[in-house]
Amino acid sequence: IMVAPIFPFTTEFTIDGINGFKYGDVLTFDVLPHRYRINTVFSIIGVEHKVNEDGQWTTVIKCIMRPKIG
Repeated sequence: IMVAPIFPFTTEFTIDGINGFKYGDVLTFDVLPHRYRINTVFSIIGVEHKVNEDGQWTTVIKCIMRPKIG
């Protein structure tokens, strides 16, 4: 059964540089309220890598909430 998100939203977070995330990958976040954890997932809609002048590599992940299927 598909259940629409209660309050759909997008999220973006920055982490230390890492390779392997790609468009369409699915993430879950254990810190969300139970209702969201059981009914929704986040699909990656963007990955951006940055290296600053000091050589520090960061990765920005952009996601959109969608209903969990199955």
